[in-house]
Amino acid sequence: MNWASTLMKGTAPVYLIHGEERFLARGATSWLRQVVLAEGVADFNLDRFDAKESFSTDAIVQACRTLPMMAPKRLVWVRHAESVFTRKKEALKALIEYVKQPDASACLVFEATTLVKKTSALFKGINASGCVFECRAPRQRELNRWLVDQVRMAERDISGQAAEYLAESVGGNLSALS
Repeated sequence: MNWASTLMKGTAPVYLIHGEERFLARGATSWLRQVVLAEGVADFNLDRFDAKESFSTDAIVQACRTLPMMAPKRLVWVRHAESVFTRKKEALKALIEYVKQPDASACLVFEATTLVKKTSALFKGINASGCVFECRAPRQRELNRWLVDQVRMAERDISGQAAEYLAESVGGNLSALS
């Protein structure tokens, strides 16, 4: 997958990566982490939050408003964010306000392991000011093309017939196919 075009070259201030295809979500967040933190020391400019364990909108907004150290940007990564999108609008007020006017020196990434409601105020705010990527596995008929593209990105070759055979043998598990 061409992450640069899919994820706006890593320049969006806010991202939502959601869906059940974990292989694509891991690839997207890994690529974003490399791009956003490429010019600085990752340990100083990465904040991780796990919404499954505990969740504080104020702590996330504060991390986003913190200046990066010896780097142009910092990355604030919220894992298991599906629970965030089910909360009431009042509880998310600080986050909703932040995504409307995000800080240029931060990249906020929400990673959800399921599809989130597109009607929530937070989703709408992210969609307006950032980038939303839905992690869906290719359909069965699209697997051959996906395989060929993956192999080409690895600077290798595969015939269409070999890709078809592999897709039939392995099925739709992208991790196994990769």
